[in-house]
Amino acid sequence: TLLGKPSDKIDFFQNDPNPFSSSTIINYFLPEATTNATLVVYELSSGKKIQEIELHQTGNGKVTFNADHLTAGTYTYKIISSQEQTELKKMVVVK
Repeated sequence: TLLGKPSDKIDFFQNDPNPFSSSTIINYFLPEATTNATLVVYELSSGKKIQEIELHQTGNGKVTFNADHLTAGTYTYKIISSQEQTELKKMVVVK
């Protein structure tokens, strides 16, 4: 939210830490009217969908993303809902 006013748009932030080896946190904001929101992670080089995480909490929330099953590389992620989708952000996995 900006200056204490509720936002009507989905917002999300760069994962922290980035780069990371095991897990990282992605903070987000979902307006109350948001339905069917999902955080989707893709492999950058192929565009292949790696994982989908359903987001049930409106308002401010966070996801801990575990990368133990991934190889080192660059991945992208975005939030998709019934109402809108966000731009892609990049995260780097190091092993």
